[in-house]
Amino acid sequence: MRGLSGISTLFKILHHHFLSAVESGLQLFFRLQLPVKPFSTIDTPTFLHIVTEGDCMKAKDFLNTILTTEKLEGAAVASHDEGWYAAKKRDLSDPNNPFKGWGEKRIRVRDLDSTKHSELGIPENADSGADVFHPLFKPLSELDTDTRGKNVVPLAVLCYGLGDFLLSPEASLEDLIQQLDAIIDGTDKSAVNTRMRLNHACFQAQEIRVGARPFGENARDDFPLFSCLKGEVAELDAWTLLPAAKWLRSQI
Repeated sequence: MRGLSGISTLFKILHHHFLSAVESGLQLFFRLQLPVKPFSTIDTPTFLHIVTEGDCMKAKDFLNTILTTEKLEGAAVASHDEGWYAAKKRDLSDPNNPFKGWGEKRIRVRDLDSTKHSELGIPENADSGADVFHPLFKPLSELDTDTRGKNVVPLAVLCYGLGDFLLSPEASLEDLIQQLDAIIDGTDKSAVNTRMRLNHACFQAQEIRVGARPFGENARDDFPLFSCLKGEVAELDAWTLLPAAKWLRSQI
């Protein structure tokens, strides 16, 4: 582990217990917002100097902690299982929705003929672009690595958006809490709209990187500007952003 090379053999043996104690201490620190005092008897690992002696916790320090540790993966489950997946399950239970659940490939209403529509009980007025089957209709734990990675995007966008757009460099942890609460309860509509647009932009850039395109035989129909998307497609960003915001708030 980087930063531990100069520590004694005894400390190396006991480092697991040391790190556990540090983690518990930092968790307590995040909740109490107390200053962290530097260690004087050991070479401090780089991940420990989040805050120097005498400083109070800044929003940027907390957000950087989330962005530069495995905690970044923490909200992926919330974004998928409590966001998109939960929304799809609601679609599945709605008799007026054409969605029928998991399928080996994504099939939409327009991909099926009238006979199949009748067999599956698809309403005549169903949106032609609505899903009938979807291969990602599973809990996050059952999906592939690439798809799990996509579900990190909402939390990353939230952290970068808060730290680089909404909050000043000197913003405190309390400022971050107030901003998150305003996003979660919907009182700061401007912040919510900005985060959703950033989420859309980042997700589409990622899709282009892995080969998706807004044209051709397998074109995606959600590539237009966020402001031009259909309501239910735009809501996808809200479904993934809100669980990420709630998860981030729970970590403070």
